[in-house]
Amino acid sequence: MQGRVVLPGWLSSHVVLQQKTELRLTGLATKNASVTISPSWEKRATIVKADGEGRFSFTLHVPKAGGPYTLTFDDGQRTTLEDVMAGEVWFCSGQSNMDMPVGSYGKVLNWEQEVAEANHPRIRLFKCRRALAHEPQTKVPKGSTKGWAVCAPKYVEEFSAVAYFFAREVSQRLDVPVGVVSCAMGATPIESYMSPESLQGIPGIEERYTQVPDSDDNYPSVLYNGMVAPFLTMPVRGILWYQGCHNVARAKQYESLMQAMIHDWRKRFNQEATIEPFTRKETPLPFYLVELANFQERKPVQLESAWAALREAQHKATQIEGTGIAVNIDLGEADNIHPKNKQALAHRLALIALRRTYGKKVPCSAPEYDYLRTSEGKVSVFLRPTPDSDELAANADVKGFIVAGPDRQWHVAQAHTEGDGRNRHVVVECPEVVCPIAVRYAWGDNPECNLKTLSGLPVAPFRCDY
Repeated sequence: MQGRVVLPGWLSSHVVLQQKTELRLTGLATKNASVTISPSWEKRATIVKADGEGRFSFTLHVPKAGGPYTLTFDDGQRTTLEDVMAGEVWFCSGQSNMDMPVGSYGKVLNWEQEVAEANHPRIRLFKCRRALAHEPQTKVPKGSTKGWAVCAPKYVEEFSAVAYFFAREVSQRLDVPVGVVSCAMGATPIESYMSPESLQGIPGIEERYTQVPDSDDNYPSVLYNGMVAPFLTMPVRGILWYQGCHNVARAKQYESLMQAMIHDWRKRFNQEATIEPFTRKETPLPFYLVELANFQERKPVQLESAWAALREAQHKATQIEGTGIAVNIDLGEADNIHPKNKQALAHRLALIALRRTYGKKVPCSAPEYDYLRTSEGKVSVFLRPTPDSDELAANADVKGFIVAGPDRQWHVAQAHTEGDGRNRHVVVECPEVVCPIAVRYAWGDNPECNLKTLSGLPVAPFRCDY
């Protein structure tokens, strides 16, 4: 029931509150009124005083995962939030591949069955609508869903496929409620989602301030102000980010932008550090990216690839503690910038969260390029296992390698794995290259590549020449 009290737009019935956090918020009530706040998970109510303009501040201690609860505010009239859950909350942002819904215009793999079976009462969905602003806003944009929705077919059909499939797996694996916010807009660059302060000092960014700011969602900071800022008071477990297509021609700049954004959002969400609920370790707010998928015409050798360069910039951002990236080089479609297999991608994101955020003993990455050795016209490429990777799978016909000699002429190479277990490596050779000195793997807009781990996780693209 809704009374006079006005709360932040993201705080509504059916909300999932981040478990085991302290929630500090401001609301509006009758001027100078006493406001009684009654969470059903606590034995006692709290009484706070509204000021002469009706503002009141309050703190809630959110319990461990559970519910449903009620949360009541009373300043003479009652406002009661029903069906409140404590659980895990993830903020999901980016451009069209994050916004792409399960059904509607998205129509992912098996979308009709996915929609029909999307009855998961412990998953809650919040979709933020497009809003541009030149100053940070506190109100959730008009046209957004009216509060949180309990996961059901009619909501899932229009909701972010990546966010939904991620929430479904995490909820099932952890046996907890999960809330996901979809805050994404198609055909938008990363700088639209960044605060003005975080953009200072980025080389070349001043050129982005020459569009018409009142109507252009590509203008720096307008989506941060209008769509991200209203959620900064909401405690979250982590952030999922799927964006990059719109910046594909500016990979070097993206490298700086992505890293600046990670640091800035952690400050803005007031969660530079977070206590992991299961491991109890303090770590930076998790920030997990999606690598750009393979796309466009396949070329056997493509040295100048803007898409490959952007992926490389994305991977460099994961050098920051508490980050991760879902490798996506094998799930794309040559003629579709919005690939349909969002289930597999969300599974890879969920594996990263389950391992790195929740401490589950599941592999979530593949070994990474370490070094190479040359001998008798062949190159042995060694990959370094990470703490959360599993072993390379044996493969007698590895696709995706190109090789060059001192003349810097690149050729498609034959490759296969040798060795066992953690010592398994890749041997690369090419008849046209007598003295190989450099290799690249999966480098191009849409490379053919098949180097994977025992659990099927793909090795990320890399190059050993710069």
